[in-house]
Amino acid sequence: MRPVADNLRWARQYADRGWRVLPVEAGGKRPLLNDWPNRASSDFGQLTRWFAGKPLLNVGLLIGPESGLAALDFEAEPDGYAAWRADGLRDLDTLTSLTASGGRHWLVTYAVEFAVRAVRARAGMDLLGARSYIVAPPSRTEKGSYRWQAWPAQLAPFPADCFDGVPISSGASSGGPYPARPRPADALLKRQWLCGERDECVFNAALTLLAAGMPADEVRQRVERLVLRRCESPEEFIGQVPEKVTHARRYLERRRAAN
Repeated sequence: MRPVADNLRWARQYADRGWRVLPVEAGGKRPLLNDWPNRASSDFGQLTRWFAGKPLLNVGLLIGPESGLAALDFEAEPDGYAAWRADGLRDLDTLTSLTASGGRHWLVTYAVEFAVRAVRARAGMDLLGARSYIVAPPSRTEKGSYRWQAWPAQLAPFPADCFDGVPISSGASSGGPYPARPRPADALLKRQWLCGERDECVFNAALTLLAAGMPADEVRQRVERLVLRRCESPEEFIGQVPEKVTHARRYLERRRAAN
């Protein structure tokens, strides 16, 4: 039997942890999927179709509520990790990827109340939240390879205390500041859900209701009503609610088991 290529083997390991995976161009960082935030998958059959017989493809990890992941992305130049330590902030005992360019990714549990996507949080460091991705081991670029500092390893909780009072801005691409403090999750139940953030809002709304003790069937019905009232183009999205509720329930179960 032909051996399984490293990229497929690692993709399956990530899927085993409930993380969604996407194929990335060989030797680079560009996702090969249109609409990759919604098409990234943890299904073994889909991963096999993407990676089998294509050992040079790189592997991407979807960051955000669907995978239960957030990431702190430290650049090598300027040295984001050195700036983090110079500010007196603590190291995290968490799963760490060493990047091809000499930086590092700290993976932590996704914080439901911290509703950001990808923002420049400090000099040389980006905070990656919903609808983001990282290139993951065993990927390679012209600068070198990605590797885990230790595997497997536990995920640390999201370090909200490290961002308390830090002016987190969205950078040039998204046009405005994000709040320095996390936004309460239940606020999502009271505002309009725009097309670009529907996945995040539905997941967070479901998680809020599940965490309050509402049964999953009632959560699904409640979130479906919210979609009809709050979403732009709800008819395009209403069918995805059961899957989002399931992901939220599994994430809550993992978080409770970890505690």
